[in-house]
Amino acid sequence: VFFVTRAVNAVMFALASGRQIAIPFTGLGGKLAIDSPASPDYWVVASNWDGRWYGVIATHGYPDHLPLDSAGQVLQNAYAFPPLYPMLTRFLMLTTGLDFTRAGPIVSLVCGAGAMVLVYRLVADSAGRRAGVLTVVLVCTFMSAPVFQMCYSEGLTLLLVSGSLTLLSRRRYALLACALLLLSLTRPVGSAVVLVVLVHGLMRYRNRSREHFSLRDRLWVLGVAGFGTLLAGLWPLCVALMTGEGDAYLNSMAAWTQDR
Repeated sequence: VFFVTRAVNAVMFALASGRQIAIPFTGLGGKLAIDSPASPDYWVVASNWDGRWYGVIATHGYPDHLPLDSAGQVLQNAYAFPPLYPMLTRFLMLTTGLDFTRAGPIVSLVCGAGAMVLVYRLVADSAGRRAGVLTVVLVCTFMSAPVFQMCYSEGLTLLLVSGSLTLLSRRRYALLACALLLLSLTRPVGSAVVLVVLVHGLMRYRNRSREHFSLRDRLWVLGVAGFGTLLAGLWPLCVALMTGEGDAYLNSMAAWTQDR
């Protein structure tokens, strides 16, 4: 299901690419940090939009300061994008010699495929195989599903979220903490998983008369929830340390809400 729907989207990309205009390079601190010709191939289209920022990170790393406009306002910049996805892409680039426009979509495709396997197993384990297949079909045909083969971090994020839920359902709390750490360096969605961890702990506590909920497991659940909450500040802290500005991450994110 996943690869058939990706093939359909690839055809859509190929047809749409013929209408794309040339996009010039505007500098590493600009909105369009990687140039592309008019009517590019599939790979260039798949690395468009936010993929251009991930391309800057994978190729050049993060800047040592925040770019500012003439009024001193922070411009859109790479710090708004956490590092795990571009660093995985950079690793593939270094080990294979591929450029970003090839490596980025490949990483997304592999992560998306892995995520679909975990999503299927999560649903099938509790609701049956038919429900698992239907869930995968719905996810793969949703309007935003093309990002699973583009230079976006959604495929990696879904892989880590579904992996976190799988570990939680199997009560592998130490590994869950590791998954939350990776998730915090991918997209700021870990707080949602923390809520699920707390609900999991509450349900185990309510059912403790039927199923033993040991003190050790209680401490693990509370510890993982607390750790996950603290991780919400990990990437903002990293940005502050790299730029020397405590509010650098918030200012970088705010640049996307301003009309420039």
